[in-house]
Amino acid sequence: MRRFLIFLILLGFLGWAEDAYAAAATMYVTPAGAGDKSGSDWDNAMGEAEFLADWRDNSEAGDTYYIYSGTYTPGANYSVTRNGTAASPIRLIGVSDQGDPPTEATGDDRPLFDTETYQFYPGGNYVLIKNWRCQGTGSNYSSSFFVTPGSVAVNVKSHNTSDTAGKIAIKQYGDSSRGFIIGCEAISDNGIGISFQTYGVAYGCYVHDCDQAGMQMETGSAAEAYFNIVDTCTTGMTLVTQHLNIVIGNTIYNCTTGISGAAAYTSVFLNNIIDSCTTGASWDSEVAANHWDYNNWKNNTDDTSNVIKGPHASALDPQFTDAENGDFSIGPNLAGTGFPGAFPGGLTTGYLDKGAVQRTEVTTGIGVFDE
Repeated sequence: MRRFLIFLILLGFLGWAEDAYAAAATMYVTPAGAGDKSGSDWDNAMGEAEFLADWRDNSEAGDTYYIYSGTYTPGANYSVTRNGTAASPIRLIGVSDQGDPPTEATGDDRPLFDTETYQFYPGGNYVLIKNWRCQGTGSNYSSSFFVTPGSVAVNVKSHNTSDTAGKIAIKQYGDSSRGFIIGCEAISDNGIGISFQTYGVAYGCYVHDCDQAGMQMETGSAAEAYFNIVDTCTTGMTLVTQHLNIVIGNTIYNCTTGISGAAAYTSVFLNNIIDSCTTGASWDSEVAANHWDYNNWKNNTDDTSNVIKGPHASALDPQFTDAENGDFSIGPNLAGTGFPGAFPGGLTTGYLDKGAVQRTEVTTGIGVFDE
């Protein structure tokens, strides 16, 4: 927001400066608003319209908006071009109470932005968005929810309900500043769960029930996918003829094709579980520049087409706790069987687990979760 600041100059001069420096502020938001709707506290919380106008026109680096549980129906595109900075992003945080500080929201307590035919487009760079739900068709643009350069989405659930093919639940786009999608959930009834344009990173996400693809790595994306679950999508991951992708520690389950790469090259695939797919991984022709190893292939009709599994591939039952209901915790079969990285003295026995759900208990030996 715009602020009027009074500066006392040390030599005794009293001066007024309007907007001389940007001063980060904290604002409070509820669906209907309260009091004078200035956002100064919960008793004067911004309503939906005041929040959108303030964020769009007045937000500054370091500003924080606490957004209370409830349903927000904007009836227009959420298109904002205000920028934060790497050190001071603009923060939009979903909360479940009106405490000081408020409690960050989880599950169905997260505020729901029902965008209907519109999309959520935080076009400015360096924006942190946490604890949101977003649903709609994204009909005016391809996506319901965007992650912009230098921005981070955490604990966001986006469901694109469009009947049109190709619509995206979460779209990362931008430049080498990257965009991070962490612990998010994505569903697209007729399209793609998460799509990366350039230098996107997805970590610990649950992507499911997407008619086209769970994750799409677009041309030139150099995307990175770590510890994600991709469940019941026509294609688990699609690499659209580009390179420099990293796919490590994911669980891909019950897809027609687990990973489809066409001619994608110079990419790395390690420690993934590819299970219960018609074809586990498929390329148009074999690409020697890709590195495949330490993946577990099980219950697929065909594990691969034009893909060399690597010398440490396995075919063990992952012993999922309850895959049909979304619990992909593994049993002892795959515990500690993954590629570990380098330790003093060279490579040693694998200690990482394969797949997205890693153990947290302490065992013996050396490794990420061991001591």
